[in-house]
Amino acid sequence: MWADECECYRIDSFGFCEAPCKNDGVLEHRILKVKDWIPHWKEMGVRAVLFSPLMESDTNGYDTKDHRKLDVRLGTNADWKEVCDELHKNDIRVVLEGVFQYVGRGFGPFHDLLSYRECSPYVKWFHTIDFYGNSVYEDCLWYEGRNGNYDLVKLNLYNEEVIRYLFESVRFWVEEFGIDGLQLDEENGLPGDFVRRLRDLTGALKEDFLITIS
Repeated sequence: MWADECECYRIDSFGFCEAPCKNDGVLEHRILKVKDWIPHWKEMGVRAVLFSPLMESDTNGYDTKDHRKLDVRLGTNADWKEVCDELHKNDIRVVLEGVFQYVGRGFGPFHDLLSYRECSPYVKWFHTIDFYGNSVYEDCLWYEGRNGNYDLVKLNLYNEEVIRYLFESVRFWVEEFGIDGLQLDEENGLPGDFVRRLRDLTGALKEDFLITIS
């Protein structure tokens, strides 16, 4: 495995690119800044770069809104592909931090749930929904957030529709951008079957694909 003897450089995608802390909706091609650092990384002997979450979100990337679209503060999918291609041309692998337990309140299915409540087809996409409870956002429903943080909505990783959506997103990342690995955040636990199936999927897409758990 290429990662066994690999110097990996980790960056906070939004901080590194000096993007605003909150999504202002303004398109800026900041992710292209990564290309300027490639000569420096090569001199350092870096063979892989680990990016914190960088898909569309409201704040820091962990509150994902769209798993298949680069955050507008960083640029476009075409920009991200250009960066990935340039890294690969210089023998530097691309690893993403994969956050699959939670999404942001701006995530489409959650927005649908807030609008249509019990009639939403996405009720079972989320870990716990109580239509008789409430959250700090006064939504007239309660949902499980990450350690009491209601900006992060916990997904139901035992739901096949959710699993299919997430796995198709991973497939998109590999096929469209050629990513080489995922670092999984398991602070609050990932179902063992989910991880095994993810390994099977990524291994079929790319034989030497790396999955590591932080």
